[in-house]
Parts: sequence; structure tokens; C-alpha cells
Amino acid sequence: MPSSRLPMLFLLNLCVALCFGACAPTLGDSDGDDDDAAGADDDDAANDDDAANDDDAANDDDATDDGVDPFLTAEECDRMCTERENLNDALGFCSFEATSGDCREVCSDYAVFRPGTQEAFALCVANDPLCFTNIHDCVAGTVYPGATTALLNLTATGFEDHVGKPVVLGLEITANEMSIRETEVTAGGEFVATWTEEVSARRSTQLVLYFVDVNENGECDPADDLTDSIQLDRDSNIDELVFSGSAELRQEGGEWVCDFM
Repeated sequence: MPSSRLPMLFLLNLCVALCFGACAPTLGDSDGDDDDAAGADDDDAANDDDAANDDDAANDDDATDDGVDPFLTAEECDRMCTERENLNDALGFCSFEATSGDCREVCSDYAVFRPGTQEAFALCVANDPLCFTNIHDCVAGTVYPGATTALLNLTATGFEDHVGKPVVLGLEITANEMSIRETEVTAGGEFVATWTEEVSARRSTQLVLYFVDVNENGECDPADDLTDSIQLDRDSNIDELVFSGSAELRQEGGEWVCDFM
């Protein structure tokens, strides 16, 4: 190859090398920017997740068991109770405190219940005079209108001398109707019964009559059998309709029980 062409080829190769060399930093910078962008996206996503978790935690603190924000907020309770106080005389209502305690405190207690129960509380505060009933009976009657199935729990102790004897229970359904259940005295000297029954939820108690059939003739005999009654109280959790009660053997029961059993 003639020597005159060597400088030209050298210069051409040098230009190509310089061109590719000049491009290399650009390619490197591009890759670095992509990595930074990806990292920033990851950080943003992590921050978004943290923010979402914080919001969820805050909502969970305020929400009811069903995950719904309570209707009975402190502000709403104060508004309702103040309005009732201002209208008591005009409407002929009795004061809330007369039968049901401090309005705002009770309202706060109801904020943990289901939305329907909270709404029933608001209706009772606004519309019920609460002169001959309390707020809890009103709410229960509003949530469970008419006859409603409830769980009944009864425990009686002190019957060690009558282990194995039959026990007949009678739940007062109406003034002239009893629902009858049977159990017996256990080795521990107690009798226990748990069953479901249709009752009026508005009534805060359910009356249960019983007799221990000491002579085991299947009849209620006031002279021979142990007779008495137990009041089952409605639990404070209105969302679950449960009545519970316990009693001990009394020296003087109620002979009148046999008139209804």
C-alpha cells in the first residue's frame, strides 16, 4: 500500500474510534437514568403502600366491627342530645337522664354497634318520650320488632341434695301461655339450660318459672317440690339478642309457681 494513503486511513480510523467513544458516555448515562427512575418508582410505590396502610389503620380505628364508619360520632351525639334537651318541654318528653343515664355517654356506647342499631338509637332519642321505658328497651324494640328469636341462658346452684331430680322450666310467653323445657339437677348440685325462644326484645327481662320435681310424679306440688322463678336479663350487646340469668336455691320459693306450670 502506498505510504501516501496511510495518514488518510489513520485519520479515518481515529474518527470512527472517537465517534464510538463519544457515544459510550451517552449510553452509560441513559442506563443510569433508567435505574434512577426505576428506583424512584419503587420508592414512590413503597410510600404509596405506607400511606394506604396508614389510612386503612386510621379507618379501622374509627370503623365498627363491620368495617363501616360509625354514624354516632361525638359531634352527632352532641347534636342529637342537645336537640332533645331543647325540645323536651315543647314535645312533652321526659329527660333522657330520668330513665337512661347521660345521653352523650350512652350515645358513645352505641357507636360500636351495627349501623342499624345506631340508627335505631337516633330514632329513639328523637321520637320516644322515654317516660315509661328506657333507651335500651326502645332500641331493642326498634331493631327487633315483634316476636324475635333470642338465646336464653339459665344457671341455678345450691341443689346438692337433689342430684338427678327432674327440673321443669316455664318461660312466660304471654300472661296465659308458658313455654315448657325440662332438665335435671347435675352432680354438682346445679341445673343449666340453654335454648332459643321467640320473645319480645323490648322487654329487658324474661321471667322463667321452675320446679324441681322432688317426688318425681311429673306434677308441680307446692308441698313437696322446690318452686321458684328466675329473671333472665337482656345482655347489653343489642346486636346479639341474648338473655341470661342465675340464681341460688332459696329457703322460701314461690308456691304460686304451680298455678302456672
